[in-house]
Amino acid sequence: MSEVFGRLLPTGLPPRTKVITVAGTNGKGSCVAIAEALLKAGGHSVGSYTSPHLIRYNERVRIHGHPVSDEALCDAFARIDRARLMGDKPVSLTFFEFGTLAALLLFADASLDAVVLEVGLGGRLDAVNAVDADTAIVSSIGLDHIDWLGDDIEQIGREKAGVARAGKPFIIARNDVPSSLKESAEALGADVMEVGKQFGYELSAENGLISHWTYHFGSQTYDFPSLGLVGEFQYGNAAAVLTALHTQGLCPPVDLCVPALAGLSLNGRMQRLTMKSGLSVWLDVAHNADSAAMLSQTLLASDQAQGRPKRRLALFGMMQDKDQQAVMAALTPLIDRWWLTACELPRAASAQGLASALAEGFDVQSGRLAISSSVDEALGEITASTQPGDEL
Repeated sequence: MSEVFGRLLPTGLPPRTKVITVAGTNGKGSCVAIAEALLKAGGHSVGSYTSPHLIRYNERVRIHGHPVSDEALCDAFARIDRARLMGDKPVSLTFFEFGTLAALLLFADASLDAVVLEVGLGGRLDAVNAVDADTAIVSSIGLDHIDWLGDDIEQIGREKAGVARAGKPFIIARNDVPSSLKESAEALGADVMEVGKQFGYELSAENGLISHWTYHFGSQTYDFPSLGLVGEFQYGNAAAVLTALHTQGLCPPVDLCVPALAGLSLNGRMQRLTMKSGLSVWLDVAHNADSAAMLSQTLLASDQAQGRPKRRLALFGMMQDKDQQAVMAALTPLIDRWWLTACELPRAASAQGLASALAEGFDVQSGRLAISSSVDEALGEITASTQPGDEL
């Protein structure tokens, strides 16, 4: 990829463009969304590169909050294809490398103030790491993608520290990370900044709900109302992003930060909706043990603040290569009945396979488990059987 990158962007991104790279097991998408919102609020032109997408590929590449057009993407892909075919031997590129190069091309063409790049997998060897970060954030460290990164949390920490650069800020959003993360970043010469040390935050609650929070960076302290994003862990992400922007002189004044932070939303991340039938629905993409634990904590906090629903139902599908048992175990204490189905993807686990990963007592005979052939079928069954006070 580096060879093609050099042909397309021999001088890299424009010198004025600040690069914020976000790595981590969970929380990367939230950090990107927070950074994008704050940069826009401060009047800065910003490009954001994230993955995966929910509906359209264009969601992955945004300029000032708007997905780029089909035409812009296709033009970038064509330019990349021509560049990789130059020379004596064509350069082979992966799907993610193609997408990353397209995003970087479009960002360079737009000559932006800042770009926020989400690492796809790991960090050290990820396509995004072809660009030197002016500041890097690590949102969290957990076990995921073990076929690629291994099941050693210390090794995973070293891989994610690979986005660090000498003399540049390296911001750690959580304090429960392996020691290898900080040690590896320091070995690369990065300026490591840890939550609870160089920056931090405190939460205040009323009636079980977070009402406001305080962020501090060095001797500076800022008071904010609660975030638009759901989950206590999001405040660590927000504090890390604010710190990243401070280090680059890009953080907007408090009066501009307040509406940007309060108005945050992120589709599919602890998103709460109400169906036409009146059924309250949570949508979340938890796909590993840590993210499932965060979802469970969020649901418990909601129960404590608003009361537990009459029944909590779960419509669930997952990939074969994920730890289904760990994810379902984290949620099982909160679920009264499961609807299991296979996603429409080659990597999807079968509904029967998911059923075998469930805790004892959840089976078709018990009435606490249903197996559906599709998401649409399951939603139809759920809608037909829900009662007032249920939650999905």
